[in-house]
Amino acid sequence: MNKNMKKTTALLLILMLCVSILAGCGGGLSGKYVLVEMSDEDGSMIKIADYIQEQKDFYEEMEWDDFDESYYGGYIEFLSGGKCNLVMYGDETDGLFKVEGKNVIISNPEDVSEKVEGTINGNRITLEAGGGKLIFEKK
Repeated sequence: MNKNMKKTTALLLILMLCVSILAGCGGGLSGKYVLVEMSDEDGSMIKIADYIQEQKDFYEEMEWDDFDESYYGGYIEFLSGGKCNLVMYGDETDGLFKVEGKNVIISNPEDVSEKVEGTINGNRITLEAGGGKLIFEKK
C-alpha cells in the first residue's frame, strides 16, 4: 500500500469513526450528500473518483480480481426528524444531527460530547476530522 493510499484510507476510517458516534438535535438538511473530495496527508485535496481509480489501478497491478468500486465511495443521508445515516466502506451507521446556522453537528447518541462538525456551503458540506477534510456534495 503506498503512502497516499494509507493516508486517504486513514482519513476515511476517521470519518467512519466520527459518523459511527452520531447524534444531535435535528433539522435543516435533507437528502443524500455523496463524498466527492478528501484531503491527503499533505493537505492536498483529492477527488474521490481519482482515489477510486488509484485503488483500481493498484488492484490491477497486484493482479487481484476482486475490486469493488462501491466499497470506496461514501455518503451521508439526512432524513426527516434530524435523523441521518452514513454509508462508508460498505457499512451503514445511523444517528442524528443538528444544524446551527451554516454548521452541522453530528455526535454520538450515547455520548453527545463526542462529535464532528461540518460547514454547509450551498450544496456542499465540509467535515473536518483528524486533521483532514472530507467534502460531501448533495446529489
